[in-house]
Amino acid sequence: METVKGPDSSNENLLTRLIDQYQAVLLQMCFMYLHDRTLAEDAVQETFLKAYRSMTAFRGECSEKTWLIRIAVNVCHSMRRSGWLRFIDRRVDMQLKVLERTLEKYKGEIDFMWLGEDLGTQIAPMISLDLYRKTIKPIHKQFIDLATSYGLPAIMHSCGSSSWVYEDLIAMGLRGVDTLQPEAVNMSPAYLTEHFGGRLNFRGCISTAGPLAYGTAAETEKVCRETLEIMMPHRGYHFAPTHAIQDNTPVENVVAMYNAAHKYGRY
Repeated sequence: METVKGPDSSNENLLTRLIDQYQAVLLQMCFMYLHDRTLAEDAVQETFLKAYRSMTAFRGECSEKTWLIRIAVNVCHSMRRSGWLRFIDRRVDMQLKVLERTLEKYKGEIDFMWLGEDLGTQIAPMISLDLYRKTIKPIHKQFIDLATSYGLPAIMHSCGSSSWVYEDLIAMGLRGVDTLQPEAVNMSPAYLTEHFGGRLNFRGCISTAGPLAYGTAAETEKVCRETLEIMMPHRGYHFAPTHAIQDNTPVENVVAMYNAAHKYGRY
């Protein structure tokens, strides 16, 4: 059984020997895990890098081959877990480049950047705030920064309970939020204005699953008036349904909604 001699040996020479002796075996094993030759080559490179950094800790309790295979398996597991993030990164890079070319070509003709997202269910966040900050927030910041670089405000669509992330969005420079389903947790007009009024523009809050769809015209007018009374003092409110008006919505309720906006939505 071959072993690493310890801290007095030449680590560089030892690494060269390990690469010459085990690279082909590790590449074959990593390819079986990852099913992609480029990723497998990256995994092998990372394996030897980790081995080099931990040579002094290797005590010869197993063969060099077994030691390297253990490292390679852990590297492959890590790469498989993060594969979807690399896919997202590639898509984001493409979208940012296309978007920047569009903004440059139509500079002065675009009013704002609208970002599509869904961060909440009706009762809770879809992911934890820590996970959002680690994986999604850096992506959002790239888009918001691009909008800012062209002097444009950015607004984000997010269905469900999404206010849990608004402080982070504000800190990144987001100017508005869209949809605002009032029946979701912490998304009522009163909650939004109390916590974020004057710092975010709001678009929505007229539920397509409430009186507009299932109530009377009078009930629709009432909820529209009450929403306007709460939202208007903070300015920056865009009166709108939370989503596309559904085909089961009575026409008289749709008319009542827009009439309420004209009747009560004036300063």
